[in-house]
Amino acid sequence: MRCVLNESSYIRLPMEFTLELLQAVLTLNHFRFEQSWFQQISGPSMGAVMAPNYANRYMYCFERQHPLTPHADNIALYRHFIADMLIIWKGDENSINNIIDEINTFNTPIQLTITTDMECVNFLDVCI
Repeated sequence: MRCVLNESSYIRLPMEFTLELLQAVLTLNHFRFEQSWFQQISGPSMGAVMAPNYANRYMYCFERQHPLTPHADNIALYRHFIADMLIIWKGDENSINNIIDEINTFNTPIQLTITTDMECVNFLDVCI
């Protein structure tokens, strides 16, 4: 999140304090399911008000650290919504699989999966 805060002119609180607040929100999440209470141990819990903002900013940093621009010639379309990505690839299947495998070796909780189909790919529960 530091990469987003470094680029923001809106932050009115000191950066370290903002990061400490974010850390508290991400690590002190508790939620109830049926009759039991649980503590979320990684990332924001589902339904947390700040979850979409955090996910968008996390993916922004992820994309900046792991750009696909070296492969731009083979990308016909790239879109994402929060943490769901859609890439329409013009290259061969082997090369996109190698890129996905490489990205998945990075030290990050993001693990990409790939679905290939010449007729329909599901993106956000819509067949495209």
